[in-house]
Amino acid sequence: MKHHPPYVHLVPIDRSRNTSQFLGVSAVRLRACPVDAHPHGDLQEQLEEQLMEQMDFINTLYSVHPPHTYALRYISHPQPDSFVTGKIDLVLLIACNEKTSADASHHTHQMVINTLDLLMGRYPDHLWEPVSSKEEFMRLWEPFHWESTYVVEIRRREDLITVDTMHPRPGLGKRHYQKRPQTPISEGSIYFVHKFIPRPGTLAPFLRTLLLHSAPVIWQITLSPTTLTPTEEQILLEEINRCEERVSWSHPTRSTMQKDPGLSQLRARDMAEQLLKQFLRLKDAPYFVTISLISLAPIPSTLAENCGVEITAPVGVVKRTVYSLQRDYFQMGGYDVIIPNTQRELNVARRNAQFLLPKPWGPTVAPKPLRRLRYLMDALEAASVFRFPVSGDEGLPGLFTFFSRNRPLPPEIASLNKENSKNTIPIGENRYLTFSEPVVLSEPDRRQHLYVVGQTGTGKTTLLKSLILSDMYAGHGLAVIDPHGDLFDELLGLIPPHRQKDVVVFDPTDMDYPIGFNILECKNPQERHFVVREFKAIMEKLLEDQYGKEAKSFGGPIFWQHMQMNLLLVTGNPRKPGTLLEFYEIFQHKNYWKKFLPVEWADSKLRRWITTTLVHLDYTNRSLYDDSSIGEYISSKFEDFVFDPMLRLIFGQHRSRLDIQQIMDEGKILLINLAKGELSEANAQFLGLLLMAKIQSAALQRSHLPAEKRRLFYIYVDEFQSIATQNFIMLLSEARKFGVALTLANQFVSQIRNPRITDSIFGNVGTLIGFRVGLADAEEYLEKQFYPYFTKKDLTNLPNWQACIKTSFNGQKVPPFTLHTTLPPFKWDPEMAQAVRNYSRKQYGRPREHVEKEIETSMELPEDKPPLENEKKGKKW
Repeated sequence: MKHHPPYVHLVPIDRSRNTSQFLGVSAVRLRACPVDAHPHGDLQEQLEEQLMEQMDFINTLYSVHPPHTYALRYISHPQPDSFVTGKIDLVLLIACNEKTSADASHHTHQMVINTLDLLMGRYPDHLWEPVSSKEEFMRLWEPFHWESTYVVEIRRREDLITVDTMHPRPGLGKRHYQKRPQTPISEGSIYFVHKFIPRPGTLAPFLRTLLLHSAPVIWQITLSPTTLTPTEEQILLEEINRCEERVSWSHPTRSTMQKDPGLSQLRARDMAEQLLKQFLRLKDAPYFVTISLISLAPIPSTLAENCGVEITAPVGVVKRTVYSLQRDYFQMGGYDVIIPNTQRELNVARRNAQFLLPKPWGPTVAPKPLRRLRYLMDALEAASVFRFPVSGDEGLPGLFTFFSRNRPLPPEIASLNKENSKNTIPIGENRYLTFSEPVVLSEPDRRQHLYVVGQTGTGKTTLLKSLILSDMYAGHGLAVIDPHGDLFDELLGLIPPHRQKDVVVFDPTDMDYPIGFNILECKNPQERHFVVREFKAIMEKLLEDQYGKEAKSFGGPIFWQHMQMNLLLVTGNPRKPGTLLEFYEIFQHKNYWKKFLPVEWADSKLRRWITTTLVHLDYTNRSLYDDSSIGEYISSKFEDFVFDPMLRLIFGQHRSRLDIQQIMDEGKILLINLAKGELSEANAQFLGLLLMAKIQSAALQRSHLPAEKRRLFYIYVDEFQSIATQNFIMLLSEARKFGVALTLANQFVSQIRNPRITDSIFGNVGTLIGFRVGLADAEEYLEKQFYPYFTKKDLTNLPNWQACIKTSFNGQKVPPFTLHTTLPPFKWDPEMAQAVRNYSRKQYGRPREHVEKEIETSMELPEDKPPLENEKKGKKW
């Protein structure tokens, strides 16, 4: 994700001037600003910390060769009809003066690259980019016609201080210069510039004022590294000496002065102290700083004053004692608003603003050798004005702000990229600063399962699609359960050609060639009892989802007893297992249960059930259960499932053509379309629950295989919470032992009503990927998983297709980082989709007419068989 090279603009400088002949200019633009970079700290502390960071940044810019200037330019674009649509461009201009165009171009290009690296290094959460096109640069370089502009400057307050007399200070430290003659320095006068006192703030109020102005405005701060000239050093030292001489002139001994100091001596001593501090600061790394407001419309005084108070603290509180008063006088900030009074001054001001030139203009009380002093600042003072905005929760008017932060890829995960191993799979990319690195997960870490959570439209499906296609191309076995059908339809047309014959398409909406799925078909008695227990868990979840707290009143002990015992009866013959349709018919006819005799897999409990209950029970007898029969009471819970024409074609087949254990062992691709829109949500959930039960059963059956023969199988389930029963906890904790890795996804953690399942997910899942979520999920569940790298503000404000990921490397946790999803580079092929469907129909489906005939035959009433037929033939139960 490297940026395009910056555009360098060359400006010829007037050769008649004793300056460089060419000005090279380039620009770095701030695309977006983070909100509340330190959300757990006090805002004022954050602003002060940001001020110190800005000071450090300015110090790192100091270099006087070649001569160059940095200009921070805020350009407002107000909209008269809508304040909120107004925009502000924030651009950092870098200008370099050289004698030849080649040198100017080369040095400017190198400086902008170095500056961009510095910006990203010191402000990694800001989004910076070089301006790479000429058109965009010219829009920022010449936003309007300079010859028609109004210009106002904000400068530090200057004074001629007479140590013998205390002059009154103008209110609020503000002075509008008109025509003021230069005053020569007399024997008792000292030229003094009041420093800017940094005033930490977000800049939001001033930016708002800019957008409220009727015309576009440029707020420009130029920063030119420089040095004190020998003459400036000499005069500053002379002023310090005069103040020190004044202190010793009236008092022969220092001890006497300390006991009874006079007003002028105190003032002289404090001036000497302040001038010395100023000299030492400027001796180290001074900058020539100008602050300008430029607009095509007259600049109101309120806007200029607003700029001043944003830069420096106002006049401080006057204290009671004379000594404190004198010290306060020199500690006070203050600024002056300077307006050009002549056309010549206006032309110089315009030229300075346009070409970033450090040329003083306008009236001043400074002696000629010290005219630059008013503009010279150290890094701390310059940071009060040359600073980037800080966004609070309310954002920044006109600027794009964001809450989420990018975090770099951990070295351990980055090392996987270099291995180029077949045991890794790409899941997206990490974008940090100018780097974009692929993010891959290893097979051992994927065995620890993966959980994806995020609101609709944030990128979950894109991530799942990328993972699934990567597994397909890698030759892995996998199953995809799609509750909506959109992902299912897309995947059909993206199947790799070499995997076409590996695909099993389970689509209930394909009624012409339905695939048989009989959950009551069991391979051994252990699986049979597992299916019965899971079927009970399924019905408990369905009733709970439908009736909530009242679910228990709809399924009492009698319901569970008759359901479980008759399920054992229907599954008792492995050579001819019953179906759900036949199970339902037991409760519709008096003797239909006899159809399942003799029972080959029986136990004492089932025997007692048959001989003591079923032989004496008529499920159709209404007198046994108020106005309805007990059969109607039990069968009513299953009516929606057995009367749905699509589900009947699936559940009515005795033999399953969908052998999930075989699909796992052979590494095939199972695509399941639950299609809520066509099946109805309840029926889709029921089918999904049955499929998950069978998948779980097939996974546990792999325990009979040696560990080295358990081929890794990946299961993807979107909106898994609707098909996760209590037994799902065991699948999460045990599946990895049997070579099954789960990838689960849903919109909200709070959708998982069972807290034990929630705890199991966060306790067992090795990789957690969080797209944008709601505040409740962020506060209650996810922040504690990602803190301190990401907070609830990050998690609730992530842009689309960006996520926070917490994973592991070789079983060890690594710091969370950001993930950007990437679209797979494959084109959907309708011919492939149809070819995959046709092959799957041929291999696993049956013509509808054959299935309907089988169902019709299965519904026939049985012959009247005695319940103890096995004993009469000498067989044991």
